[in-house]
Amino acid sequence: MNLLFLSEVTPFPPNGGEKLRSYGLLKLMSESDLTVHAITGNSPVESSDISAFRNIRFYKHEFCYDHEYYKAPSRFQWYMRLFRQDEKLVSLINNILGQNNIDVAFIDYNFYGQYISLFRKRKIPVIYGTHNAQAELLNQTPVKTLRARRSKLIQYLTNKLHETWYFRKANALLVVSENDKRYHQAFVRKEKIFVIPNFLIESAYAETSAKKENYILMTANFSAFQNSCGLEWFIREIWDKELWDRTELLVVGTHSTEAFNNIKGRYNTTHIKAVGQVVDLKYYISRALVSIVPLLHGSGSRLKCLESMALKTQLISTSKGAEGIDHNDSIIIADTPEEFKSAILKALNREVDLTAKAYQAFIGKYSLPPNKRIFSDIIHRLTGGGK
Repeated sequence: MNLLFLSEVTPFPPNGGEKLRSYGLLKLMSESDLTVHAITGNSPVESSDISAFRNIRFYKHEFCYDHEYYKAPSRFQWYMRLFRQDEKLVSLINNILGQNNIDVAFIDYNFYGQYISLFRKRKIPVIYGTHNAQAELLNQTPVKTLRARRSKLIQYLTNKLHETWYFRKANALLVVSENDKRYHQAFVRKEKIFVIPNFLIESAYAETSAKKENYILMTANFSAFQNSCGLEWFIREIWDKELWDRTELLVVGTHSTEAFNNIKGRYNTTHIKAVGQVVDLKYYISRALVSIVPLLHGSGSRLKCLESMALKTQLISTSKGAEGIDHNDSIIIADTPEEFKSAILKALNREVDLTAKAYQAFIGKYSLPPNKRIFSDIIHRLTGGGK
């Protein structure tokens, strides 16, 4: 069976939430005995990357979100990118369709619903993959000025229009959590919505015997407002002398240095270090005494939680940070500064260790095998099980 996969995300290296999701989906397809034609973001695909997959041919494309319309001369053109088709991308898709008998199309992240019609007119069923409730996440963005509020409202309405107009045209809509399923049911029939949670390739996290070092860790893409806001909340409300006398906080990930520099002039940042973007977060996660997810905003679920569960590092999170993850009480939930600090001190004192329980929750629901079964069932429903 042939599948065309379309995503603006470049899944290599798989070192961030969006990349981990797309990488996992491609690995899942590879393990499902599909022949996959994958159009991904325009970054180098090394032979070592390709060798990790069976039966996948990669096509690189410079998506307009990152290039042409990103530099749009007008706000109107910027918003209209969500409804226009890129002629070069259409040509690439049509070339693949013309040379291969495609059975299923999978459009994955972000706003590319305008391409569903290319497949539907050829009677090719379409799976549309979401990473979160994007319009709702945008709506949570804190803004301070009237101009910013107006801009956010227009962008929110544009995103919402795209979701409500296009998502229902797909044959199946994939979401990452039950919360996101409820959100999308407002405009997509519930029988078309399927949950494949964020998951990890368990073999990539097999090394869990690293010696723990005395630091607390926060990993994230800090260009996303929910992560930078969460970091600021933690430093402002929780990080104090009692903690910095005991340990240090490492902030690791994309734009972590910039986010930290924006904060450090306003609060005491003793024993906090911003590492920046790294090739492999697993090195830092596996050695941390505690991993924290102090988020106050968000949707979907956080892959950084799953990485801590997979690498047996004790995780402390707000309810919002752990949202969408069925962790069987293996994540310590703390929603107030007092609760969060107390949980950290208990973990530092080795008074609590739920890492083995968290690992079992990860293997049972957030690894490849259980999600491969869900995906195979979706493909069977859309194609009648044909090969």
